[in-house]
Order: sequence, then C-alpha cells, then structure tokens
Amino acid sequence: MRELTRHQDGSLYDTAAHRPVLFGELADDIRAGATFRARDAATDQDCTYQVLAAVLAGALSWLPAPFGRGGASSAAISALLAPKRS
Repeated sequence: MRELTRHQDGSLYDTAAHRPVLFGELADDIRAGATFRARDAATDQDCTYQVLAAVLAGALSWLPAPFGRGGASSAAISALLAPKRS
C-alpha cells in the first residue's frame, strides 16, 4: 500500500519513495489496482477519501455534462466521499 502525505496546497508526497506524486500518476496507479492511504501533513488525519475524490474529479473533468464539466463538481464529489462526522 502506498503511503502519501497531502500538504496544505493539495500536493501529494510519497513518504516511502521520498518524492512528489502527481494526481495523474496516482490515477494511473488506481486504474492498475494499486492501493494508497493519505494523511494530512498538518493534522495527521486520514484524508484518503478526499484525495480519491480529487483524483475522481480530475478523471471525470474531460467527460461531457452531466457527467463531467457542468455536472458534479469536485467539491460535490469531495463532500460525498468525506468521512461522516458525528
């Protein structure tokens, strides 16, 4: 499982490989069946679902409406995939 850190600016960093990770690279890994876990650099809280939502939003951005642009925004997808709060 790939361990990632998400920084305040949204960038991702692979903690084992000690290098930045682009969303496109992560999307390719996910398509290939790889798994990952992401943690927020500032809070150390799990943010895997939020990163996955961002990857999905990027992958859907090229689709025509209502599936891509003009359809579900990345904020909407992030909200759907955000962990439930008590």
